[in-house]
Amino acid sequence: GESESTRSPYPQVNQGCRRMSSDQAAEGGQPIMCLDLLFNELTRILHNREDPHKLDKCQTALESYKGTDWILHSTVPEVKGFQIQGYSRAQVRSQPDLFSLLILTWSPKSKSAIHNHPCERCFLMPLQGDMSEVLYTVDEATNKTELQRTIRIPLHTAAWIDDTHGWHSVQNNSNGLSVSLHVYIPAFRRCKIVDPTTGCIRWVNTFPSPNKGVSPLHDKVFDAARRYISSLEQDGPTGRPVVKLRTKHDIEQIFDAKCPLSFARDCVPTDDDSLMAAVSNTCDFSTNTGHLYFFNQLFARADPLAVSADVLATCLNANMYTFEMAPVFLLMERRLLQHMASFLGWHTHTH
Repeated sequence: GESESTRSPYPQVNQGCRRMSSDQAAEGGQPIMCLDLLFNELTRILHNREDPHKLDKCQTALESYKGTDWILHSTVPEVKGFQIQGYSRAQVRSQPDLFSLLILTWSPKSKSAIHNHPCERCFLMPLQGDMSEVLYTVDEATNKTELQRTIRIPLHTAAWIDDTHGWHSVQNNSNGLSVSLHVYIPAFRRCKIVDPTTGCIRWVNTFPSPNKGVSPLHDKVFDAARRYISSLEQDGPTGRPVVKLRTKHDIEQIFDAKCPLSFARDCVPTDDDSLMAAVSNTCDFSTNTGHLYFFNQLFARADPLAVSADVLATCLNANMYTFEMAPVFLLMERRLLQHMASFLGWHTHTH
């Protein structure tokens, strides 16, 4: 039969699981106020693959999230006529081979198909509304599905599941929109569902929709670099000075306001806005080598085309150990060395 519980999800599964107060962060005892900080904290935790408590720490970090910036990633599910149907999935951030962080928005009374989780663990934490999870036992050989129980998941409580504990379906119990935060460790691109129409088990793709309204951090850094290169072309002698002279103490104080230069053991993860403030400060207080009045015996201003070529070479991330590792670069290097040697009268065969 079907039963409901308002206690912490998976009471029989989470026995012995380390839990902290929901007002405590994973390390510093402070709530996590934005998804950027949560992403960085989960990355820090999961990078330590040998830590036997890493999944417990992820659960603690999730329940420490108290921000409201999830609204930026919440998208309205499909609209048919005058009704909102189903649910939408938007990827917040993804760390390859580690995890994927998603926001799901659920239409009133909507329910997902019964599905499995081909990953180490799936976390689900409701952020808005009234949500429940329905657990099933599924026999893939016979397509037989047996209901276990229904569990109501309290807001800001991180429930979790993996395939060793069955399949599940998630439902929105309310007459309004519900929103949930999901973490898949690691991310997966396909899963099995019980087809609601035929009752048969089949594979489906799980590609989340990208959020076009939120730029990833690397795009912001690239934009800052483009603006800096453009300023070299536009600023004249009256533009940005060669150097904004500050003492070491002054610069450290400026960085401490947003993104400290120190590496303290108990420091909290840094959000994207703070990192971009650090990028801006780095540009402001570095020597403007592109200025008309900058003189140096070793180098001069950066050439925009050379900078863009350097970025491309860095993106290719090739090492010139062997031809297999960097075929084009190795040929370029060989031709260049042959050309330079020809000035000394050293002519070699090109093949």
